[in-house]
Amino acid sequence: MDQLLEKLFTWWKDPHRAVEGLFADDFAYVGVSKIVDAEAWIHWVRKGKPSWDGVALLAMIAEERSGALLFEGTDPITALVHRISWFVEADRGRIKKLIEVSSVVETA
Repeated sequence: MDQLLEKLFTWWKDPHRAVEGLFADDFAYVGVSKIVDAEAWIHWVRKGKPSWDGVALLAMIAEERSGALLFEGTDPITALVHRISWFVEADRGRIKKLIEVSSVVETA
């Protein structure tokens, strides 16, 4: 699961890379206001992913078929720090579900 999470995060940072074999056929992205399939989420990431500065992986937890990533980055326009948590379920080495929770972090 470690490698799958690392591959997902690496792809998200550079989404124009190939994603073959990363997502299961029945993949679902669950966000704050939407649930979409792999094709729609990949398209959204490629077209609308924020270009944050200083994206850093803060934590990764991996079990046999599930895991979590916590990362953050700074919006260069607003200077707001955004923190994202992904909760990932996998099946047969492919991502089946990705649940995203995000927040803006107060900085000192």
